[in-house]
Amino acid sequence: MQAMRMAVVFVVAAGLNACAPSTEADEAAIHEANKRWLEAIVAKDAKAIAALHAEDAQMLPPNAPRAVGREAIEKGWAETMAIPGMSLTFETEKFVFAKSGDLAVDIGSYKFTAGEGAQAATDTGKAVVTWTKRNGKWYVLTDMFSSDQPAQPPAPAAAPAAEGTPPAATGETAPATPAPATPPAQ
Repeated sequence: MQAMRMAVVFVVAAGLNACAPSTEADEAAIHEANKRWLEAIVAKDAKAIAALHAEDAQMLPPNAPRAVGREAIEKGWAETMAIPGMSLTFETEKFVFAKSGDLAVDIGSYKFTAGEGAQAATDTGKAVVTWTKRNGKWYVLTDMFSSDQPAQPPAPAAAPAAEGTPPAATGETAPATPAPATPPAQ
């Protein structure tokens, strides 16, 4: 009787595992898309990067407005890749797939470098990319990332000028333009 119970437990457990959908093919497809993404970064091909995104995709960079749609994402990437000395690598650390099989979360990290020579700076951070499967193909739906560096405090405000004093006389200048947001990554 004990052997029969064990056999039933084994068969039920094997059946449950057989019902769980495998994500291996989907993981491989997303890894391949990420490989094409990295190759497009090296080639400075913003159009190829945008093509990896769904038509309604959103790029959600820190300290910058969101980019919505392929055209805006392509523009954002073109601007980022125009930064002298720009390089970016990223890697997936974990996938989470929805039971529906048409949504995946890609959790990872990135390394971004910009500038040349003594002006070169490197940033590392983490990213969450949501992928959607449409017509059998995986596309980036959302790309959100943030630096591991501490937030920079805002620049102190200049003291108000005396009434009627022109700004040039007080030494006031226009606020500095913020640095471009780091590009989307994984």
